[in-house]
Amino acid sequence: MRISFLFAVSAALVLSSEAAYSQSTKPTVIKVSYVTSPLSAKMSAMIKGQVSDPQQYAAIIQQLSDVKIYHSLYVDIKTNESVYKLDSVKEVKGTSIAGQVIFCHKDPLGNFTGQETFTGSEYYFNGKAQTLQWDISKEKKTIGKYSCTKATLKNSPDVSVWFTTQIPIGNGPAYYYGLPGLVVEADSYFESCSISQFEYATDKAVFSATVAKYQALGKGKTTMPLALVIASKQNFITMAENKIKQKQSK
Repeated sequence: MRISFLFAVSAALVLSSEAAYSQSTKPTVIKVSYVTSPLSAKMSAMIKGQVSDPQQYAAIIQQLSDVKIYHSLYVDIKTNESVYKLDSVKEVKGTSIAGQVIFCHKDPLGNFTGQETFTGSEYYFNGKAQTLQWDISKEKKTIGKYSCTKATLKNSPDVSVWFTTQIPIGNGPAYYYGLPGLVVEADSYFESCSISQFEYATDKAVFSATVAKYQALGKGKTTMPLALVIASKQNFITMAENKIKQKQSK
């Protein structure tokens, strides 16, 4: 009886130790891969307003669809620090894109700094994740295995995302922070993107090195407030739409 009792206690201690070890070694960094196309709903509508021939329109849409921009998002789920970075671009001859995010680093307090190219210019931006305001709708749809909800950036109707609370991390591509779940799809002024892969990154050292690299890139740079960046893009779109309307009225 005593032997059985000691065996049971020993077994319980072993199981407890294994559980503690498993929990302590569980990866705390997730990696999300995104694929971006320089073709948003807004871009499609603007092209359609300028190209009347259906075949020509289809050819332009196909050409833009063939361009792919690959990014990776790393998030430390314990500290909420994250890095979104450009990995590579699949270019198509004769096609140019409006711009792309090079990187965006967010610290554990929600302060972020990033770099972006837009219409041939390169600049750095900054902001706070807490200041991004979203209108969360009642629209739902399933994307892959995720149940998603649609949200639109306040005062920017051309920026919409689909997020899932199945992954309760308030991150997404670029600077799309502050939602109750991970952004699975996004559609903005000049691009649309979606998740291609979700996984745990087992090497914390790689995450730390990536953070250090992009912190150094943004250090000491003159930055624009994110609100100004968004307003500039909205103004660009408005001017482009006005020019299209003027052309159509002639």
